[in-house]
Amino acid sequence: MSNQLSVSVLREENKIYDEYVEIPVISQNKEYIIKLYPFFPPEKIKSLVISLAEFFHNAEKEKVKLEAKFEDDLVMYYIVKYFTDIKFSKSKKAKSIYDEFKSVINSKVYKEMVKLFPEQSISEVYDQIFETLDSSALLKEKFKDVQKIFNELPLQNREAFEQLNLIGKQKQIPEV
Repeated sequence: MSNQLSVSVLREENKIYDEYVEIPVISQNKEYIIKLYPFFPPEKIKSLVISLAEFFHNAEKEKVKLEAKFEDDLVMYYIVKYFTDIKFSKSKKAKSIYDEFKSVINSKVYKEMVKLFPEQSISEVYDQIFETLDSSALLKEKFKDVQKIFNELPLQNREAFEQLNLIGKQKQIPEV
């Protein structure tokens, strides 16, 4: 028997992400079965964090007033959205998402579902959020350093760089 790790072993290990729990729920006197996936694959966690960042960015652009008291609930809303088979709106508009979010978090179904996700899986989402925020802050700092270097260079074609928004203007890095 070989001691070398193979991709087939990793594939087998990744089957945990396909496991789900069926949750029977009753809403408006009708029974539904919700599939809840308790284990979160890293690539799907990254997609969740990107979607959450896009939501915050769009909310700022659309001037949607987000209440700070709902920040943790927003993360859980995205967890429910990504790791259940509940049908959610496909809208990218922050106002639509926020309205949907408020409907979801006020439902008894949501409250019960949130309790079923393992703490470890939820922690992995928060770890990715914090890692992304740290990386974003570092990237912004590096960008400022590069801008400072360009500003100090004795460039002959300085106008070309100004047109590229590299000198003289602050180029915006999207919030994550």
